[in-house]
Amino acid sequence: MNKTHKNIHNNNYKIDTNILKNLDETDRNCIIFYMICDLIGFNNGQYYDYLIGSNTQEDLVIEFVSKFISNGGINSLNIQNLRISSATIVNNTFFNILMSSNNFSIKNIITKLKDFSDSIVNRHNYLYINDKEYKQKQDSFEIASSDIPNFITDYNVLFVYIKKILKYNEDTNSVYESYDKHGNFTCFSHSICIGLLHKNDSELDKLIEHSITISKITHVNPMGFLSSLSISYFVYLAIKKVDIKEWINLLYDLIKSDKIKKYINMSNKIVSTDYLEFEYSLLNYKNIRFSDDKLIKYEINDNLIYKSKFYSSLLIELNKSQIQLNSYLNCYISLSMLFVIYDSLLECSGKYEKLVFYCMLNNIFSNYTGSIASALFYLVYGKSDIPTYLFEYVIKNNLL
Repeated sequence: MNKTHKNIHNNNYKIDTNILKNLDETDRNCIIFYMICDLIGFNNGQYYDYLIGSNTQEDLVIEFVSKFISNGGINSLNIQNLRISSATIVNNTFFNILMSSNNFSIKNIITKLKDFSDSIVNRHNYLYINDKEYKQKQDSFEIASSDIPNFITDYNVLFVYIKKILKYNEDTNSVYESYDKHGNFTCFSHSICIGLLHKNDSELDKLIEHSITISKITHVNPMGFLSSLSISYFVYLAIKKVDIKEWINLLYDLIKSDKIKKYINMSNKIVSTDYLEFEYSLLNYKNIRFSDDKLIKYEINDNLIYKSKFYSSLLIELNKSQIQLNSYLNCYISLSMLFVIYDSLLECSGKYEKLVFYCMLNNIFSNYTGSIASALFYLVYGKSDIPTYLFEYVIKNNLL
């Protein structure tokens, strides 16, 4: 490992050693699976180039699949040169904060988040902007000089997220802020951690409270904090070994319940409308994918281009719903990502390679969807189907 790569794998994003020692096998493996698909899905930021361009969905799928195959495919992926993204950096930060203390208070969490912020931003800045050795090896990664700024895309995502943290004040939760065009999907940053932290049967109420409370530090819109809660709830259900086909029904019932409504300011028209829109979208997805609680399976579902269009069409369906949208369509990225994650887990049938193709080789921010889906994959299907070298790479190179 060269000097640059040693710098990459330092303690600025790692989980604290003492916390790792106290994690059980389930928690530890979940983190490893998360990191594996962050490496694959981020692909050193190359996929972002195509997302912000004018490529069609067909072009995107073909480009992503071609790059994945040319890089070795699932069985011989050239993972040594792949780097973590903001998904892992923030996820591990929350593990360090939430697993290190029983003192759950927003003030305590905010203080620790602000302490982490400067070092996270500086490290991310170094990795993607000031890494001279990386720039010297542009040609080997097939990246032109003009493409280098695209690595700032992920840096900007993280920076916008941290900027929200630094601006947080006691009144944030009572003020409905306008949606950002950037960083809405960072609402998932603590989802896996919260789910693992409150995995016991008696802790569902705490899971809900802590998930929503932490989400509202940066995402006061229901589309953001309910999407995050949904993933934490999926972790909870997966650990309880609830059939994955039942998750969407249980989630729909939970979202409609008073357990959730008490966190929604229904007197605020924008908030209440977006809450109802989220509820409607779950019902809409259920009706599209299930009939009499049985998964609807068509041959066309195996077509990657169709899948990409299907995930986008869910947002279009939202726009056609009877409830009027009050925000930019871009603000519903987190909701679309939730469907991509769940749908990919349903369709992959316990095959890790299928999960990678379904969840990451599309036009929906593949590092975040991939890392979360990968963690959930382990909880549902175990680790027997993942290529051993991917799992061992994270351990042998001390990436945790």
